[in-house]
Amino acid sequence: MISTIIIPADADSATAKRTIVLAVDSSKYAEHAVKWATTELLQAGDFVVVVNAQRSSEDVMADFEAHKGSGNAASDVDPADAAAKIGRLGEHAARDILATYVAVVRAGHDGLAGVRGVLLIGSAKEALVEYVAEIGADALVVGSRGANGLSRALIGSVSDYCLHHCHCPVLVAKPTVAQLKAMFPEDAPAAPRDALFVALSAA
Repeated sequence: MISTIIIPADADSATAKRTIVLAVDSSKYAEHAVKWATTELLQAGDFVVVVNAQRSSEDVMADFEAHKGSGNAASDVDPADAAAKIGRLGEHAARDILATYVAVVRAGHDGLAGVRGVLLIGSAKEALVEYVAEIGADALVVGSRGANGLSRALIGSVSDYCLHHCHCPVLVAKPTVAQLKAMFPEDAPAAPRDALFVALSAA
């Protein structure tokens, strides 16, 4: 895992009461999680780190080589060049995502010790677990895409992985059915009855 500060904090974290990490991506689920955290979790004196994870160039190259070997990718494309281009696109997207949510947090809560935007390079779930341990975070907030049991079994769930491996409390913000209908007015997916499922993993 590689971490890079994209948006420096507007204050020092040394005097913060708590360090809260908000994991974000471009989904509406992340938007919901940030809004929930801003209104229901964050307190004056908290230091907030907004993080976005992007895949490493090595992972992209490995996938490209696998597709190339199966005949599903153009044979005349250089994997290293393709990975580099994808990496640049990912970093650009991450900068936009982090800028958006750092601004949301700063505007949505007065009295925070500071807010920082950080780009993580690596597998999202593993990078999050490693990063929150590295900075000694007091809590991690993640969104939930509402994946069913089969989806989790096949591709895994970032939230599930963090719940089982993070050494700090992990809060998974799940929208209610009403909130999902507002988020996806034409085709709202199923949702649990509870607005938030909170799992406190042992420190």
